Amino acid sequence: MNSINQTATGWMWTKDWNEKDDSEMRIIWYRKEMMSKELPENGQLTISADTRYKIFVNGRFVQEGPQKGSPDTWFEDGLDFSEFLDEERLIIAVEVLRLPLNPMKGNQSLYRTFCPGLYIGGIDASNFVCRVIREISLHRVTYTYDPIQMMETVNLPESLAGWKFPGYTTSGWNPVYLYPRLLGTQAPGYRVLRTIPPMRHAQCSFTSVVCQRDSEGQIQNVDLKPWEDMISGRHAIEIPAHTTRLVEISAGEEMCGYLRLAMVGGTGTSVFMLSSECYEKEHKPHQRGDDDLSAVSTKSDRTDFQNMHLHGEADRYHVCGYGNKETPEIYEPYWFRTFRFVQLAVTTEEQPLTILHFDYISTGYPLVIRTNVKTDDLTFAGIWDISQRTLARCMHETYVDCPYYEQLAYAMDSRQEILYTYAISADDRLARQTMDAFRRSQRPDGMITSCAPSIVDNVIPGFSIYYILMIYDHMMYFGDRELVKEHFPAVFSVLEFFRRNLTDHGLVGHVGGMNGRDHYWSFIDWTAEWNERTGVPVSADQGEGSITMESLLYLYGLEHAVKLAEFLGWSELKTTYLEQAAHLKAAIRTYCMGQQDGAALIQDGPGLNVYSTHCQVFGILCDIFANDEGSKALSATYGKKGIPQCSCAFAFYLFRAFEQLDQYDKANQVWNLWRRMLDNHLTTTVENSTNERSDCHGWSAGILYELPAVYLGVKPLEPGFAKVQIVPRPGHLKRAAGDVITPRGMIHVEWERREDGTMQLFYTAPDDIKVVTSVTA
Repeated sequence: MNSINQTATGWMWTKDWNEKDDSEMRIIWYRKEMMSKELPENGQLTISADTRYKIFVNGRFVQEGPQKGSPDTWFEDGLDFSEFLDEERLIIAVEVLRLPLNPMKGNQSLYRTFCPGLYIGGIDASNFVCRVIREISLHRVTYTYDPIQMMETVNLPESLAGWKFPGYTTSGWNPVYLYPRLLGTQAPGYRVLRTIPPMRHAQCSFTSVVCQRDSEGQIQNVDLKPWEDMISGRHAIEIPAHTTRLVEISAGEEMCGYLRLAMVGGTGTSVFMLSSECYEKEHKPHQRGDDDLSAVSTKSDRTDFQNMHLHGEADRYHVCGYGNKETPEIYEPYWFRTFRFVQLAVTTEEQPLTILHFDYISTGYPLVIRTNVKTDDLTFAGIWDISQRTLARCMHETYVDCPYYEQLAYAMDSRQEILYTYAISADDRLARQTMDAFRRSQRPDGMITSCAPSIVDNVIPGFSIYYILMIYDHMMYFGDRELVKEHFPAVFSVLEFFRRNLTDHGLVGHVGGMNGRDHYWSFIDWTAEWNERTGVPVSADQGEGSITMESLLYLYGLEHAVKLAEFLGWSELKTTYLEQAAHLKAAIRTYCMGQQDGAALIQDGPGLNVYSTHCQVFGILCDIFANDEGSKALSATYGKKGIPQCSCAFAFYLFRAFEQLDQYDKANQVWNLWRRMLDNHLTTTVENSTNERSDCHGWSAGILYELPAVYLGVKPLEPGFAKVQIVPRPGHLKRAAGDVITPRGMIHVEWERREDGTMQLFYTAPDDIKVVTSVTA
């Protein structure tokens, strides 16, 4: 398979391809009729494509892929066809999505090569036929920054009806062109087997019909039961000729899924399917770098359809009219959609349209949640519920920041999502894929890209440190020396970038600034004070242009690299990093300390009397402060008006500071951010507490870590969970109990505070784990 000049490659393409096709997003259909006896005896095949595939057998959706890779690592997926061995004839239908090489056109998380095609190994590819489907136009949304770019306008002819099923005649289709050879040292000729499981699929129905509106958006007082009967599968609904119906349908919770609309008749009908996360008062563009980032959120009660509206881009489908009850006309967008609500707008022409059903196939990484925790704070159950749903919606072939707007695996987001996954499932397969993607994205100067895989380079210097933290976290949970060795050269290069960019004072210099303006984007956090600056502290444009948080992140990275080097037995490198960390810590203490309200505070930039909670938090985590200075610094900044506060994402590190100061009872106030989400009827957690752009953002699912690791107190003390600490930090709670999954098995913990303030603790743990425990009042 990986020979230099392989023949009979199994890669096929279409002869019906032109220069315009090469510059557009195109879908190509492949079809093959075969006897099941032509399959291998075990029914095992392999498949890949440039850029994407969806494969169906006898009309049934089987799998999508390939696993997202990179130019030097192209994946092929296994296909288990053993269940079809008993069937006599098979119709194999494959939808291939080919994206242009232009990085600004098409999904930014999908690499493409100079060799478009479909690969199927294990069967004869020569008698496939194919057709370029120019009747499907894919495009980006027009109102926002859109790295997904998968919206559709569809106008298919009747001649293509039923192409996935037996009995279809492929008149006018083309024989495939088989590549005679591919260079086996580069993608896609060089392929590696998939490293993560296939995505899960489940047939789902919508839960309710919210309302019907007129063309002006006003709610109509009409009977919704016919629509309810349709989505429940009891009866079809007919829309008369020359009629417009605009109905809003609820999935009950935020979902990721492949929408499916089955229709009969209705030639010429226009169908618009708008997927939306919530009801919103006004809709403003959500673009990086524009003024909207400083706007107050227009969202409140996500279910308030009476006073708010759904917003978003709609898929557009032109009904051909060939469907009947036995073989309906079906529209299924190629890419999965993220939605809690869908607005279905139907305008008929000369014929009525009958909608048989409208449903979807949910999809995502097959996450299995095994940790469970119960406490006496009843709000925690709701926060846990929306958080575990958020993580599940943000796990696909990669972790994603948000499934609705971007679907990109950012390093800061991914580090936290990975930890949450370890804490509730002890599954590291997607984490390994994520770390590999970041390692492969490393640039010559040592920086990794801010999100990976991505065909567009966007570097956030501090995010390279979060990649180092991913390696450290995996070491502590799984103790895999080979993984640490594999990634350490990248860790070394990241740290060398920061070392080379130290100023004469020994601080990290001006390595970035605002997004779209500077070479690199020095994003720290989304806060009200920094939103107009794309999440960048003002110190980037004042004084030396040095951002203290970048020095603190570098220091944090050095301190964790010390532990990685120690784990590998590399004492000389450990000593080097300890020395570099000591010099950096001294420089921060010398040049970045100020005074405010009698407290010693870390400045946002050297010599600038500008402060943020973020610098105090990382000052605590990096032991910059002496004695009780850290506690005073945090008290002087946390919750203070005009001082940048930690967002939902950065609260993870604020919690670590509370924990280190033994002030974890203060965490209760922070959870009010999430309690407001419950009050606003969210089913997932928001991106931030400023403009709340995304209603589902994985980095905000922090309770998935806090409950098992801190409130119950289960944390690894040695790599691979060989030694575990069980040190509950009760905070405001009176009692808690739960089961915490670890790579070595389940640990059960329960504790209760007595009336005298002491704690009663009980736990069980696997025999091969050494337990260190204590209780705190």
